[in-house]
Amino acid sequence: MEEKVSSLSEKLKRHGLEFFKDINFKLEAEIGRSNLLLGDILELEEGSVVEVKKLSGEPIDLSLEGVVFAKAEVIIIKDRIFVRITEILEETE
Repeated sequence: MEEKVSSLSEKLKRHGLEFFKDINFKLEAEIGRSNLLLGDILELEEGSVVEVKKLSGEPIDLSLEGVVFAKAEVIIIKDRIFVRITEILEETE
């Protein structure tokens, strides 16, 4: 009879990443950031353009649950935005 696995740590040791295969995680692609005055924010309306602090063609950060794990480039195809992973970062970065 197989032992009962009691903790997450033990499950990871026994099953590796397979344990997480069907769990949803939050993936974010940060195209840029901007600091705005409240007055400027209140003036925003549909169609407004906000400048972000990122140069065109500069790699963007991809994060998983808030931790940056990769760099990517933005790709636009038929009015849809995609990101292409260009680099997977080492754990120390």
